[in-house]
This record gives sequence, C-alpha cells and structure tokens, in this order.
Amino acid sequence: MKPVQCPNRRMLAERVRESSHPLEAPSFILMSPTASDEVRLRRVAVALDGSESAWSALRLAIDIASAHGSRLLLMAVVPVAPAFSAHETAASALVGALREDARESLREARSRVDAAGLHSDETLAEGYAAEEIVSILEREGPDLAILGHRGLSAQRMHLVGSVGYNVAQFSPVPVLIARSDAFPRRILLPYDGSEAASRAASWARTLATGPEASVTVLFVVPERPEETKFTVTRGVSEPFLGPLVDELTRAGIRVRRQVEYGHPAERIVNAAREGRSDLVVMGRVGRSGPAGFAVGGVTDKILHYAPTSTLVVP
Repeated sequence: MKPVQCPNRRMLAERVRESSHPLEAPSFILMSPTASDEVRLRRVAVALDGSESAWSALRLAIDIASAHGSRLLLMAVVPVAPAFSAHETAASALVGALREDARESLREARSRVDAAGLHSDETLAEGYAAEEIVSILEREGPDLAILGHRGLSAQRMHLVGSVGYNVAQFSPVPVLIARSDAFPRRILLPYDGSEAASRAASWARTLATGPEASVTVLFVVPERPEETKFTVTRGVSEPFLGPLVDELTRAGIRVRRQVEYGHPAERIVNAAREGRSDLVVMGRVGRSGPAGFAVGGVTDKILHYAPTSTLVVP
C-alpha cells in the first residue's frame, strides 16, 4: 500500500502564508451602508464527523433549511493517516475503520434529514479535512456551509478547531461555525463600513426570521488609530449606522444600534456575551484587509473567543 498523499496540501499552506502578509489598512470612507443584496438559501452544506459538535451543527442546519426551504449537502472526510501509511496492514485497517465511520455518519445524517421532511445530497472525500471541505464547497457551490466548533480526537474523523478555522478562512461561501444548535434569534452584526460587512448585513437580514428575531448593529470606535488608520467620534458613527438600521427596520426586524469604544475584537466578544447573542455575523475581510484573519486579527479572535456561533461572510 502506497503512503497516503494529500496532493493539494501545499496549495493550502501557500494560501495561509499569503493571507498572513501584513497589509496596510485602507483609508476609511464613510459609506452609506445597506443590506440590499438578496441572499437566497437554496442549498446548505454541513460537515459531519460523528462528534456531538457535528450533530449539533446538523440540527442547526436542518432548522435553517426548514425555515428557508433549502436542500442539504452532507459532507464527510476520511482523514489521511501519514503516521501509519508505511505499515500496510495497520494503515489499511485504520483507513477502513475511518471510512466506515464516515459512511455511518452520512447514513445517520440522511435519516435525520429525511425525518425532517427535507431533501439532501451527500459526498465522501479522503484527505486533509480542511482542504477537502474547501474543495467540495468550490465544486458544489452551496449558499452556506455549517461546521461544528469542535470535533473528535485525531484518532478518529475530526473537524477540530484548526479545520473549521481554515475552512472559514478560505471557503468561497459563507461559513457558520456552530458552538450550539440554537437557532439565530438574537443576531449581533459588527459593522465597520467595508463591503464584506455590507454583505454580512444581507445575511443578518435573511437569517433574522420570525417575530422573536432581532439584530444588534455594533460599531466599534477603535482605541488605537494605528489599527485602522482612522479615527471617528461617536457623533459621526450614529448617523453612519442610520441607513442600515432603517433598512433592517423596514424589513420588519427589531433592530438595536450599539456604539462601543475600544479594541474591536474585545468589544465584539463582550457584546455577544452581554447581549446573549445566538450568532455573530461578520465579514471575513474588513478595513484591515486579509490581515484581519492573521493571528491576533479581529476575525481570528472572534472565532476563538466569541461565546456564540459565528458566521464568516467572504
């Protein structure tokens, strides 16, 4: 048996290096924020690995698909086992067991989807989990992908933290990292004036369904100007959020505006905790460009420290 290979792993590593290059943040221009782009949830992908976190993500995916009439795409990845690949007998037994685990997860997921009265497709891949999931999303083109926050240990199928993080960083579609199966009733929308934040606003509007749904639009005035190359006062930020708040209100959504002063990531995490948010919806690339996903960046910190599920919109 030949060693298990992951032919595109170098590609993912190169993407990581490129995304870590420090970029100078663009000058901030006060824009008229809107959420006018329509979001249609025709197909929702969910990653499965047999862990409770993945089943929680599936329950959330089923609830969202039921609310929007979506079709589900069930994904499972059999991880590579390089440490065992030189030992044919051990590698064959291990990969075979992992493959059967994956198929069993897909069967169980399909049963749950059928019981909910929904339709689904499924796909099984083998390789490096994050890379394979991104490849599936590129090929299948769902409108949304949902992954559990934590998976099983490295000895079994897994979507551990770094996998979900890498998928959120490189996915061509929005990725929801689910910390629970709570349907998003209380949504926190950090807004920084970027195009990605406007796209995130469209997603917040789409997901805020039902009479109990509400959206808190959060604007953080940076504590240190060098973080974003601009300063702005509370007085300016209030009318700045006005058009977005008005548009969400006209859509029948209960909206609250919130302005904070300090480090953006810290304020967002605190706002999510204090507001008992079910979901944080944010753009992947904000004013700071791809550096926001570098270690210590705003998106990086939200994914690691927010107490609630997070939707990252590219």
